[in-house]
Amino acid sequence: MFLERLTQDDTDLTAALADIKALPVFDAPVDDGQRTRAAGRFALIALAGELATQYGLTGWPEGAAIDAAAEAYRLWCSTRTAGRAEAAQVVEAVTAFIDRHGDARFSAIDADEGIARLVRDRAGWWRSRGGRREWLFTADGLREALRGSEVKPALETLVALKMLPAQGADGKHARPVRIDGRVVKVHHITVNEEANDGAA
Repeated sequence: MFLERLTQDDTDLTAALADIKALPVFDAPVDDGQRTRAAGRFALIALAGELATQYGLTGWPEGAAIDAAAEAYRLWCSTRTAGRAEAAQVVEAVTAFIDRHGDARFSAIDADEGIARLVRDRAGWWRSRGGRREWLFTADGLREALRGSEVKPALETLVALKMLPAQGADGKHARPVRIDGRVVKVHHITVNEEANDGAA
């Protein structure tokens, strides 16, 4: 019924959509592409709802579809803002832990045994990869670094920001590395500018 009425409608739908997009409730920063695209989609939903109302298919008063779509967009924006704040918190926790303990609780993966023994309350090791330092966190070390955050969502955030490799075939984030003649499972953390930008 809706599609049949739509094909017979001679309204300038492009202009109608532009009018809805221009409403303050669908405002989006010009430099935020994701939010701009979302605003456009919610505006399109609003237009479809208003057309269905005009066709007598909803029983809603005029403007109700726009109000509903605007509220859905507002909720989406608030959820996204909260998610970005949580991501920033995870990145800050890991980088602050490294800044605070990098020299005291980590040692180079190929360090002399005597130097390695000097590390107390070890949180992991480090090695150079592609001109960057890769931090090999023990499970306890990473859990301590992420204190205050739920570990599983925090790990997913680190993967999304390309600070941590995705899960292996075993479903685990920790990967085995040979250190001092023994195999240790560690989390490979790389801190980069892209991660900071993505969490901002």
